[in-house]
Amino acid sequence: MKKVLTTIFLFSILSQVCAQQFSDLSFFKNEGFDKAIISYYKVSDKTSSMPKSSLSDALMNPQTTTNLSALDDNEKTLSKKIGEAILTKNETCKLFKIIKKKFTNSYALDTNTDVIINFYANDLIIQNISISLNTKNIKLKKEGCEKVFEEEIEKDPCLFLGQMTEKMEEYVVNILKTKKLMK
Repeated sequence: MKKVLTTIFLFSILSQVCAQQFSDLSFFKNEGFDKAIISYYKVSDKTSSMPKSSLSDALMNPQTTTNLSALDDNEKTLSKKIGEAILTKNETCKLFKIIKKKFTNSYALDTNTDVIINFYANDLIIQNISISLNTKNIKLKKEGCEKVFEEEIEKDPCLFLGQMTEKMEEYVVNILKTKKLMK
């Protein structure tokens, strides 16, 4: 019982010390950038695939020597860039109008990002949107912001993690189809 209480106490302290995001989206602005580029990726998640036969043989027969480090070279998640396109001024304006609507503050554990929208100023990324069409996760981030420390809690005032609305998802998919990045 004492171990359980100690574990709960430590977990509650550590959860408060970790970085937190702000729920205010005012940091993410439709200004200060030269161009916006949308990129679409095909994501293959191998975490649920069957193990290779040599790995399963090694597990079934531990006396055989197998080079398991060679099997670990394969990544669990593979991301292949399908293509990218520059967003027009109208597409960017509509995107920011949709962003100003309220998002859900929940964020799924799956972080397989398949859409990235980068906003550039002088060929440097100043803002970024990462989207998972599978989980509806959205991450808005502005580069170059200082973290805030309040009472042992680290907060990132230029980070938002949440779930996008259906309207946002429809708009992003429509852009991808219009730009011929998605079928």
